[in-house]
Amino acid sequence: MRIYCLLLTACCSLCLSCGQVGEPLPPLLKIPARVEGFQAQQFEDKALLRWSPVRLTTEGAALQDLDRMVIYAVEVARDTPPAAPEALAPYFKVVAEAGPDDAEAEVAVSDRYGQRTAFAVQAVTEKGKFSPWSALQVLELTEPPAAPTNLRAEARESGVALVWSETDRATDYTVERAVEEGAFAEVGQSGEAQLLDESARFDVAYRYRVRGRADAATGSVPGPPSLVVSITPQDVFPPAAPQGVRVIRTPQSVELSWSASPERDLAGYRVERGGMSLQEELLTAPAFSDADAPGGKLEYRIFAVDQEGNTSDAAVVAVE
Repeated sequence: MRIYCLLLTACCSLCLSCGQVGEPLPPLLKIPARVEGFQAQQFEDKALLRWSPVRLTTEGAALQDLDRMVIYAVEVARDTPPAAPEALAPYFKVVAEAGPDDAEAEVAVSDRYGQRTAFAVQAVTEKGKFSPWSALQVLELTEPPAAPTNLRAEARESGVALVWSETDRATDYTVERAVEEGAFAEVGQSGEAQLLDESARFDVAYRYRVRGRADAATGSVPGPPSLVVSITPQDVFPPAAPQGVRVIRTPQSVELSWSASPERDLAGYRVERGGMSLQEELLTAPAFSDADAPGGKLEYRIFAVDQEGNTSDAAVVAVE
């Protein structure tokens, strides 16, 4: 009997516990979170817009039904900071849309040159729920420079020299280079219509192009690129003639020495007496001992030779 009562009491307690219900939870609104990381830049005749993908709702839950991204633009006054995007909402115009997984868009702006334009973006779900406004991005839209013309490339001992014709509205230039069939990347900037690419190496195929850039209050604006020029620079540049040659005649030999040549691709030196080479292989040190030197007046000619076989002018020295 006692065991039966204990079991009955436990069952009653369990039933009472299960019957307690908390406050009901409100339904999730499923509104997309605010678009973060919004950036804008003018490139040629387009505004390039980028943002971080929207993955959550305003309540921190996973966003399941994102439908599209909507990009807006409106002209704003130059003399005052733009209003908050909420205040500009009645004046915004849709200028582009992007897919739910996209994180960038392009907007043509050639009809807005000279305008100060604010851009914003919202995420929209399949049920038409809009995220809060992103931060504003403001651009002073500027007509970009025309493509530079007459680009030429010439191999130099110190790199590849590039020259081109100046173009209207360009305040400076960006030079882009591709190695072999690779993608173009910026290799230098110049305030003049020329640049020396000192990072170029011999026997490597390069392609070059140049863009002009115009100044704007919200950042420089690159214009379209020039036509591409290709070059594979070859080393046809001889070293400088050896310098600082010194000569001493001893009873046993004629001793020659000179300053080391500074060229990075130096292979060695060749010494001639009377037009005849005095060694079978190139000298690696800037010195030579002529143990077979005959008596009388002699003339020596010393050459520097690089790894491509290019030979310098002769350094000439005479000894009595």
